[in-house]
Amino acid sequence: MPVTEVIPVNHLVAEGEPDNAAFAPIAYQFHVENLIGEAPVFPPLAISETGVMKAIVLNAESQDILADKQDAPHHHEELHAPNPEAAYQRGPRLDMNRVLIVEDTVELAEVMQATLERMGLTATIATTGKAGMKQLKDAHPGLLLMDLGLPDTSGWKMLEDVKAYCADTQTPLPKVVIVTAYDDAPNRVIGKLQNIHSYLIKPVTPAQVEQAVSDVLGV
Repeated sequence: MPVTEVIPVNHLVAEGEPDNAAFAPIAYQFHVENLIGEAPVFPPLAISETGVMKAIVLNAESQDILADKQDAPHHHEELHAPNPEAAYQRGPRLDMNRVLIVEDTVELAEVMQATLERMGLTATIATTGKAGMKQLKDAHPGLLLMDLGLPDTSGWKMLEDVKAYCADTQTPLPKVVIVTAYDDAPNRVIGKLQNIHSYLIKPVTPAQVEQAVSDVLGV
């Protein structure tokens, strides 16, 4: 039958802690079988705020107990320190050669699309916020050309949805150029607060669109 030994563990000073710090020995309870069976399983070591693992030293009596067990087979899984980078996985990468045009005036959207294609970019059109979100999730464009007055939502509301999606999927936020008839100060202020790259007022010319996109993408 297994017996329980209480093995005190001396807490040594870790890097970053004062040399004169006094630490009381910590007693861990291990289950040790008499001479046969599995080797004792130790609790995971604590990691200090400096990232240095604190050492533990068994006292002489405890080492004698373990010396008799050192040749016993180890069946427990090895304990590994967590790797923060392994837990982080980036989301989809943006396609910086792709532009999503969210505009419900089809004629204007097609003019912008033709302008972008002459620049060597891939441009697609969505006439509603819902369709725009679907295309964004499917294609991950590097740039949005977005109207504020959409049939099913506002451009600002769609932008909030875009930010929430990017945060949830750890996807970089695409650049945004607003193309709108709203020339009022409040919307311009919102644009600045939302880190909009450019704010174009309708009617816009192909040259204005090309210049704004060139500034954003560097093409």
